[in-house]
Amino acid sequence: MAVVAIDGPAGAGKSTIARLLAQKLGPDWQFLDTGALFRGLTLACFEAGVDLDDEAAVAALAKRLTIEFRDGRLFIDGRDRTEDIRRPDVTENVRRIADMCGVREVIAGWERRMASGKNVVVEGRDMTSVVFADAEFKFYLDAAAEERARRRLKDLTKQGVDATFEEVLQAVLRRDKADTTRKHAPLKRVPDAVYIDSTNLTPQQVVAKMLAVIRSRR
Repeated sequence: MAVVAIDGPAGAGKSTIARLLAQKLGPDWQFLDTGALFRGLTLACFEAGVDLDDEAAVAALAKRLTIEFRDGRLFIDGRDRTEDIRRPDVTENVRRIADMCGVREVIAGWERRMASGKNVVVEGRDMTSVVFADAEFKFYLDAAAEERARRRLKDLTKQGVDATFEEVLQAVLRRDKADTTRKHAPLKRVPDAVYIDSTNLTPQQVVAKMLAVIRSRR
């Protein structure tokens, strides 16, 4: 069993790449949507009336939850919440718990349990450095801030959100600073991660590069 771990800044294309890579690697591989776990916990906090600024209470709730994926769908305490975790209020608030040390430790435990005994592709900010520090394959997927802002602006436009390129670029830069300077598990490029700059590459080209690395080592 093996783990392919992908880290990188917001807008580098990690989720898209991770999904495509898992598909290309074959039916014995699956994509572990770690972002859905943070969303699921955020939703659970709303429904349990837990203050999202109370780290101890959020972590305590996380420890009580039964959360799992079944055929790519997220179940919380036996209920399918796949669509619910995409609600706007969840999207707007998930970052409030994502940087909490105690919460990240609980979710890291979920992630390791879900990956145990399987071939998985995972992506995030601390997959290669903390959660799966012993992963067989590690990648750091990057892209110029301007390109990441263009991608984000394109997504926002599709969603009907009115924003300027400069506004989105500044948001990307703020997110980069927050991710790389946070006290617990900051985003960083570990020495044994293969660096890939996706600025001028299509998702298919990025996946091809990753597949070449994986196949050369197996």
